[in-house]
Amino acid sequence: MNEAKALIIQPNPSDLKGGSFHTKAITFEKLSVRARGKTLRALALQADGSLVEELYPVKTYDGYIESDLQRDLLKLVWMNGYRTEPPLLSFLHGAGLKMGAVAMSRALDSHDLIAIGATDFELEQAINALIRAKGGIAVACLDSVKLIRRPAAALDPAEEEEALQGYAEIERMVKQLQTPLPDLLDRMLAVGGYDLPNLAARLFV
Repeated sequence: MNEAKALIIQPNPSDLKGGSFHTKAITFEKLSVRARGKTLRALALQADGSLVEELYPVKTYDGYIESDLQRDLLKLVWMNGYRTEPPLLSFLHGAGLKMGAVAMSRALDSHDLIAIGATDFELEQAINALIRAKGGIAVACLDSVKLIRRPAAALDPAEEEEALQGYAEIERMVKQLQTPLPDLLDRMLAVGGYDLPNLAARLFV
């Protein structure tokens, strides 16, 4: 079983009494990236599964940087799940989405959330659906959002089968976003293990 699939059948301590998940929903405006330089530092997915940082010329729209589908530069969001803080924003190359957004909690206690998206509107939808669920995986495309949440307790065999069917639906929806990667969800977990706060702090060169 791959890592992302295992995530949605493991109990989520943050959804139990005394859990540590306390972040609140974000607003569309919090996802804006104002250009502060002429060169952008982005995280890039490599064919061998590794991650490297690459530099790209900045392209702006009214002084802001948006996801650039032609160059495969998607906005990458990291959020602290323990408390409400502004999201940290950077960019990811290599995911290949042509539409939509994907958000997921990375750790067993949902201590951080990561998301990538083609538009800020879809990013906001996916992230806030995930926050309301207190962890799991959310996929947004246009006005549609599909979510599979983390269980609050251990699942019996029938519940586990239902959760795995839900995960299969999530995978189908991810493919509809036209990513060329067969393992995008697992690759996103690896991205979440990168020092994204540090990357966001060094976004411009």
